Amino acid sequence: MPVIEPPETATADVARPTRSTWSAEVQALRALAVMLVVLFHLWPEQLTGGYIGVDVFFVISGFLITGHLLRDLDRGTFRLSRFYARRVRRLLPAALLVIFVSLAGVLALAPSLIWVETAQQAIASVTYVQNWVLAAQHVDYLNPDIPPTAVQHFWSLSVEEQFYLIWPLTLMVASGALLGKRLRRSERSRTATLTGAMILLLVVSLGYAIWVTSRNIDGSYFYSTARIWQFAAGGLLAIVLARLARRDPSAAASPVWNPVVRGLLGWAGFAAIAVAGYTYTADSSVPGVAAVLPVVGVLAVIAAGHVDSPWTPAYLVRFGPVQWLGKVSYSLYLWHWPLIILAPLVLDRNSLRTSDKVVLLGLSILLAGLTKAYVEDRWRIGGAPAESPETARPPRRTRVLNSFAFLVAGTMAVVLLGGFAWWHVDRRADTADRLGQQALAADIACFGAAALLSAPQCADPPLGSVVTPDPTRARETLENTEAWERCFTITWAPHQLPSCSFGPESASTQVVMLGDSHLMQWFPAVQQMAAERGWHLTTYLRSACAPSPAPPQMVSATDSRVVRRRGEVRQQVCQEWTSAAIQRIDADPRINLVITSSLNNKRWQHPAGRKSQDIGIAGYRDLWKKWAAAGRDVVVLRDTPIPKPDVISCVSSRAGADGCSRARSDAVDDRIDPLVAAAAAADRPRIHLLDFTDGFCSDRVCPSVIGSTLVYADDNHITPLYARTLAAELGRRISALLVPGPA
Repeated sequence: MPVIEPPETATADVARPTRSTWSAEVQALRALAVMLVVLFHLWPEQLTGGYIGVDVFFVISGFLITGHLLRDLDRGTFRLSRFYARRVRRLLPAALLVIFVSLAGVLALAPSLIWVETAQQAIASVTYVQNWVLAAQHVDYLNPDIPPTAVQHFWSLSVEEQFYLIWPLTLMVASGALLGKRLRRSERSRTATLTGAMILLLVVSLGYAIWVTSRNIDGSYFYSTARIWQFAAGGLLAIVLARLARRDPSAAASPVWNPVVRGLLGWAGFAAIAVAGYTYTADSSVPGVAAVLPVVGVLAVIAAGHVDSPWTPAYLVRFGPVQWLGKVSYSLYLWHWPLIILAPLVLDRNSLRTSDKVVLLGLSILLAGLTKAYVEDRWRIGGAPAESPETARPPRRTRVLNSFAFLVAGTMAVVLLGGFAWWHVDRRADTADRLGQQALAADIACFGAAALLSAPQCADPPLGSVVTPDPTRARETLENTEAWERCFTITWAPHQLPSCSFGPESASTQVVMLGDSHLMQWFPAVQQMAAERGWHLTTYLRSACAPSPAPPQMVSATDSRVVRRRGEVRQQVCQEWTSAAIQRIDADPRINLVITSSLNNKRWQHPAGRKSQDIGIAGYRDLWKKWAAAGRDVVVLRDTPIPKPDVISCVSSRAGADGCSRARSDAVDDRIDPLVAAAAAADRPRIHLLDFTDGFCSDRVCPSVIGSTLVYADDNHITPLYARTLAAELGRRISALLVPGPA
């Protein structure tokens, strides 16, 4: 969360707005902003745009810090070391405390699956690059694909610290403070240069923000470059007000002299922020053009200033609880998010009830008050007032050194704790990987799928308590396979048809894999099977695309604007990809075996009176009949069972794998699967349905760990290692199905 300077940093001499002019409005804006964010995180369905509270904070930061820096620059008292020391004392004690407690809480309560990610983000937070880490990971803040960590909210503090890094130097250059006194620009020239610099930064950054959000680039929400305009907007207002105050000291209260207009302006500003918070959604282009409304709202409230009149926001602004919330807003923001993340672990349930959320809100406010009083204030003032030699504040040099010593010590504490967690998880995962590869190479009995397929002889897991791969690397092992890295398409760029080939070109059996990620997960087994038999293997694999010529349907009338736009692109890309892949297969007479599969979640365009699944069944059936008539065998792999939700987290928890199995009746999808229905109804001897459910489930349950091997890499794909343990059985069954000679 952006950190707003305490009221005393907004003080000024007669040429600047005074502390009493701005502090009440700023505190009220801070209170509104932090409650928008907190309530959004607790009740996102009700306050869909509460995330704009962060935008409010950025504007206020730009206004206050710019005014503070200009005052010191004009007086000639500005020192970079003193500026950064103050930032350290103001921001770091509370931040480091919350980061350390959050990391320790995750290590104590959460499954090891999220230890490394939390440690990485904690280290990124104390080094002020958290926002860029999240952007690089393509995290969607408003629609997260994976659960966020307990320290993810520190992204905004990273943006703030990056602002602090460049802003003093920007103002020094623009104001001519780096020039000697004899060469320094006149006051009017400095004001004009500063105003021009703010306008340039605002226009360029806002233009970039609009461009980047319109392209829906994942992670753009976290870009500092798309946030500079919000700081610049606040900075521009500070420069304008300072200029007006020089001309007329009475303008220190507001650039608007009419009290009626000022009152209306204040209400309009608060209303703009409230409307954005209540009406914006995940589709709103923030920090692009949609962010202009709350930004203008903040500027309006500050520009209106304070008017003592019953019909203005004065009573609301000056209300004691509102002012207190503004003062503790920084600590409130820091504490509320880790409490929300850790509470389900303490309560041992997946979701929070309304009563839980109310308690968390109260606890966050309590911790914020305590942190403000006993951490923020004590470090910010650097000691007690000089009432006696025993209570005198330390000299400025000592306070600066103490601030940077604290920064180093606190950062090292977080880095060491995070580094230990990272090392511990990596060491355990390395051991599991080594044992798994050894067991696979040695063909140990009862390892992997053999433990289920040879159940009577397999009572104990062959590796004891070790699970391989370690759950913390489950997804990584999937994405590091050759099929995923070279042969599988995830991006939605058009005109891409990657294809991989393995084995001798002259092989008598030419195999093609055609499907989505649920066929790609079988690649290690198919590749091993083909290599052992001297077959040639070619792959056509693309995420979310059905291996059917029937036109796909990836949008619906209820989809949001962004979802609809993405769906239309994917729909077109899938249709082009499938057509191109089928054409290549049709054009190669050497191909005599096609292996296909798909996740049962596809929809197809259908006319009125017909069902989508009927169109899908017909598309598969007609394609396979054509291939069978050409002498090709088609092997349809039934989709794998669906594991327990959060299966990887379950296995990595202290409960282990014993409580992570799923009843077979729940794991085996009983919905009509067009792929299976088309194969089951085929009347051609060359079209085969291969059901491998017995390789994943017993009569009653589908375990998450079989023969010391982790079955699932995520909530629906199997691990490459488990696929390899199925290779021998897959080869035996496919070989038994193939029809020799012409059809």
